[in-house]
Amino acid sequence: MRSIFVTGSNRGLGLGLIKHLVQSSKPPEYIFATCRNPDKALELKEIAQKSGGVHIIKLDLTDIDSYKNVVKVVEEKLAGRGLNVLVNNAGISSKFARLNYVKEKQLTEAFMTNSVAPILLAKAALNAATKSMSIDLKDDGILVVCLHPGWVRTDLGGKNAPIDVDTSIQGILSTLDTLTEAQTGCFLQYDGKMLPCSFFLDLVFRYLKAIRSCANSKNYIYIYISIFVRM
Repeated sequence: MRSIFVTGSNRGLGLGLIKHLVQSSKPPEYIFATCRNPDKALELKEIAQKSGGVHIIKLDLTDIDSYKNVVKVVEEKLAGRGLNVLVNNAGISSKFARLNYVKEKQLTEAFMTNSVAPILLAKAALNAATKSMSIDLKDDGILVVCLHPGWVRTDLGGKNAPIDVDTSIQGILSTLDTLTEAQTGCFLQYDGKMLPCSFFLDLVFRYLKAIRSCANSKNYIYIYISIFVRM
């Protein structure tokens, strides 16, 4: 790939992806790393200083009006050559609490960042949206997949998750390298295995059950990444 745009690049899976891209034998010429507050993204800034290909862009996914400016910055850098890969990775999560203690602002921010910003649809419709967009963008040579990175040890995933960031990112990059037209519109695991829609529904029910029964942050967090690849 020649260029890639990654949301939520200041920590967790996003930061891990940027690290692996920079360290790869053939790193992308343009790596657009976005986050809400670049000034606080110290590790990301350090990577950018050492690598001329990393461009940090301020992006708050809850501020839709700012999207045009971000697009303009990317277009100027690429000079009309087009973006190869878009990774919608950003997500937020407040500590779990009983529903009667959850504030409206917490719900709004979480839904806006995790659901509306990536695909303009609720997460429950992610598979359908992926399939639909894969059909709409097929003639443009763009592959669209919904990718489950696994339950990963990050700030969102928690320390009890069975997979570390490196394992997840290595699998994701390997899957992207071998992605074919036959897989566009599919729901894939980080290691490239195809997952059935029933798997997603099972996770939703388990997630809701965890929220209802617990009032602390030691629960499963499942993150889904939507990825667009321009062939």
